[in-house]
Amino acid sequence: DPFHTVSIMVETRPYLDEYGETSPFLMVVVEGIQDETKVLFNKFITDEIAALQRREAKEKAKQTGILPFFSRFPTLVDRLEGIIHGKWRGVAYNTYFKLSKGLFEALEKIADQDEKYKDIVRLEN
Repeated sequence: DPFHTVSIMVETRPYLDEYGETSPFLMVVVEGIQDETKVLFNKFITDEIAALQRREAKEKAKQTGILPFFSRFPTLVDRLEGIIHGKWRGVAYNTYFKLSKGLFEALEKIADQDEKYKDIVRLEN
């Protein structure tokens, strides 16, 4: 589960603050863990956006209804908020920005497929 990387980032952060000055070895290890988990989570987000772009090519404006990726976005937000507990706002905001940008770009491409249903697609999503 890619969200475990976020919980690892959140759980290891206090150790950097607490032991960073007194234990250089621990600081190096925890920083390495932090860096690796950030890379993994960013890769997950990038893969999700790529999947979204692949999916948009298959959608037809006339038959869309609520697009699946729009209906799953609130679940992603809830899971991420449940993990960070008000900490790491920067990670959350960057994630929301990247995903919402990808969502709306995909929505525009789907809406532009058919002039007749353009406004309906936008309103439903």
